[in-house]
Amino acid sequence: MYKRSDFTKPAYKTAEVMKILNVSYDTIRRYDKQGKLPIKRTETGRRTVLKEYLLNYLDSFEKEKDKYVE
Repeated sequence: MYKRSDFTKPAYKTAEVMKILNVSYDTIRRYDKQGKLPIKRTETGRRTVLKEYLLNYLDSFEKEKDKYVE
């Protein structure tokens, strides 16, 4: 489980998101294409995930998980 206070940066590099979610880069790209976790590009072209999007994804993941826990 995560705490919202753990996330202090306004945006996270894709490598950081991969580590947080324990998924591959291909999975991050797939989530972006599916609209689950939008990736934004910085002015220099680097891919980042905004904190807001990451927290929304984590919240939705927790809600989905809670549906199956009795």
